[in-house]
Amino acid sequence: MADKGTSFTETRISNADVMPGDILLLQYVPAPTILDEAKRLLGLMYDAVGYWWHWKNYSDDERAENFRKLGPLIDWAITVFDRNRYFHAAIVGLEGDEKIVVEAGTSGIQWQPLSDYRYRPVTVVRFHKGAVALGDPSLPAAPVVAVADRLRHDGKIAYGYFHAGLLAIWCLFRDGEGAVLETVKAALDQLIGEKMRKLLFTLAGGDDAVRLLLVDLFQRALDHLRKDHELVCSETVAVCFNDADDKGTYHISRQTVPVAAPASAPASTGSELPRELEADVRRLGQALADLEPQKHLRSVEVAMALVNDSVLYTPSDLERSVSTFLLGDMDRPTA
Repeated sequence: MADKGTSFTETRISNADVMPGDILLLQYVPAPTILDEAKRLLGLMYDAVGYWWHWKNYSDDERAENFRKLGPLIDWAITVFDRNRYFHAAIVGLEGDEKIVVEAGTSGIQWQPLSDYRYRPVTVVRFHKGAVALGDPSLPAAPVVAVADRLRHDGKIAYGYFHAGLLAIWCLFRDGEGAVLETVKAALDQLIGEKMRKLLFTLAGGDDAVRLLLVDLFQRALDHLRKDHELVCSETVAVCFNDADDKGTYHISRQTVPVAAPASAPASTGSELPRELEADVRRLGQALADLEPQKHLRSVEVAMALVNDSVLYTPSDLERSVSTFLLGDMDRPTA
């Protein structure tokens, strides 16, 4: 079994190495330049503030559509707040004798041939029980694949756009409220540079104001973003294993192996970023300053206890779990 500490690009594998029941983790790919990435995400943050303002006036369909538009921002947030390079997870299933990818997508639980996935930057991990890997005669993949098959034929499960938003916020808060502000600062320093981040925080009202807005956002997410018959990507994968039998044979442990993950995007040059970025920062900062958090905020610790027993696994949880080991990164065509 490969050492997770040497993961990412050191081990290359082909489609032939991937087996039913393997977990596919898609790596986040930023925009081609730092400036493009920063302007794209700052624009989406501004849009998100507008959606917050008008949330009560939207229909359920409009809310779902707005979350769909925020997809790239949510992908980035999951990646940086989860401190890894993955934003999406899928599982390998079977259609007849063909290996397929089963995943939560825009049309619900969907599938495509594994061969079509080779064009994406994908890391593959495999479940194991002690020294026995999934696929061994004593640990067959069939029960896991059967759940994936049931999910894709269910017809009632929608993609959890709201769950994706909740997952991103949960990644931020699950290390405790005390770490939240520093985590956000580090993420923004990487994205727009320390100088622009400080300007943003000043315009938004300072550290305390930003912290209150984040706590309010988290608690609103808990109140409004959990939906029945909806799954996000890593939830889908977790369900395939955790529901494979009633004995917990395939349960994916929440105990994780700590590893040093590389940055998900190029480091910012900070004060050297073009001045044209300042207008985007000022617009977002003013929009944040106009928001008013709820007056009666619950304890974050109590709120976290409500979600820790759910199926809210992150893509990084699946990669770092003591229940999985690294196979490697899938080779991609060079042309």
